[in-house]
Amino acid sequence: MERNGLLYYFLLALMLLAQLSGFGQSKKRDGYRQQLDKVYTAEAIAADVDYFYTSLQTAHPDLYRYVSPTEMDSMVADLKGKGSLSLQVFFNEINHIATTIGCGHLMVSYPKKLVPYFAKYAYYPPLHIEMHDSTAIVKLNLQDDESFDNAIVHSINGQSIDSIQVKMGTLLVRDGYNQAANNWFLQEGWFNELYIQYWPDSSQYTYQLEMLGDSGWITKTVTLPAYDYQTLKPKRPKREKPEPQLTIKLDDYTNTAILTIKSFDHLEIKRGRQSFGKFIKEAFWRIYQDQPEQLIIDLRSNEGGSSFFPEIIIGFLSEEPYRLYRNMEIRYSSKAYKKKAGPIKVNRTYRSMEKHGEAGGTNGNYKFDRFTGKIKSNPFHYAGTVYVMVNGGTYSAASELACYLNEHVEAVIVGGETGGTCDPITAGMHGIAKLPNTGITVHIPLVTYYKDITQPRQAGCGLQPDIPQYFRPTDSIPDPELERLLEIIEGQGLKVE
Repeated sequence: MERNGLLYYFLLALMLLAQLSGFGQSKKRDGYRQQLDKVYTAEAIAADVDYFYTSLQTAHPDLYRYVSPTEMDSMVADLKGKGSLSLQVFFNEINHIATTIGCGHLMVSYPKKLVPYFAKYAYYPPLHIEMHDSTAIVKLNLQDDESFDNAIVHSINGQSIDSIQVKMGTLLVRDGYNQAANNWFLQEGWFNELYIQYWPDSSQYTYQLEMLGDSGWITKTVTLPAYDYQTLKPKRPKREKPEPQLTIKLDDYTNTAILTIKSFDHLEIKRGRQSFGKFIKEAFWRIYQDQPEQLIIDLRSNEGGSSFFPEIIIGFLSEEPYRLYRNMEIRYSSKAYKKKAGPIKVNRTYRSMEKHGEAGGTNGNYKFDRFTGKIKSNPFHYAGTVYVMVNGGTYSAASELACYLNEHVEAVIVGGETGGTCDPITAGMHGIAKLPNTGITVHIPLVTYYKDITQPRQAGCGLQPDIPQYFRPTDSIPDPELERLLEIIEGQGLKVE
């Protein structure tokens, strides 16, 4: 009896702790929501807009590539004229201007103190959605109801998927006019994360679904409870161990080497316990020895990273001395800006870079030629046919490599439009501008890189494939795009339009 009594009180204490924990979670959630819903005066909003625009004009070296000064002035005036706004509404408005600028490395983020809300306290939608073109498909079902699997979603909380996708397209930063990266993000499972950032989350979600029933496809409206972090955590897929970012293999049937590069981010490569330089040297030595007729370089979903890594690859593919960039430019002078309303925070590397800038750049920028001299190619470079596989996730340094190889090595581009353009790109080091009233942070890229290529095929757009191939949700083989390319190489397949 005594032991049973102790067990009873122990279980009662656990239940009480769970209730208190739930109460604490709810209280913190309400506190974060109050901050998001806080309304700032028209004067505070106008001051933050001015600070945002002044920071961009002062630090961004290529601000008006895709939007004219007149258009920027108009957008800024319109936002200042909206009067009082809540933090969440103002964040979306600022983000829309950043998107219109067309600089894919210009980032706007919520105040740091609100980051835990989106990670742990927001209500999470119960159906995990992926976008394929304009079709929304349920890819992760947290309801343990198999009937929702692969259902087509037509609306969420009364908003059509089309309108939601259009809205997200105006809020996701992009390079130029290119929507390929946005589509890739939504396809890769970022839909729900973006949804709760741009729309107030809810304790329940109403979906209009097209589902496969016993008698065929049916349309059904369902209202499902949202998940909080504690409920969601055990249902989320376990995080996989870091995997190698670099692989090389030989397809004996077509005598084709396949070099896969998932990232140029040195941290991601390090997590996979690899050294980029060492791996690439060994891979191309193997290619040099095996002499395959074709080389496929797979850059799909490679979001970029260090620009030094693509230069290493170019050295093994170019017959002549080469350079990835013909010029770099900076605009921001940290010393001069300290006398104004700043400062924008920059790191030591940038301050060192300033010392080597020379006058005479575009629009009053400083030129910086320190790393733009030509490099000797490798003596055992590959001289066969090169195919480069790309998609909307091929971004930044990865899309730069694809553009360069397409022009200088005559590489055949296979897949979908790249997320990054072949235009000059503003990236590299970032300056940090914190808006004084709302605390919203603007990450401004400080260096414009001019690639050593001629005028791109379509300015403001991603690199277009020579052989278009697209992911299809109905594909059942592990890597259908690669298999189709190998069929084309073999001469038995057709180009997939």
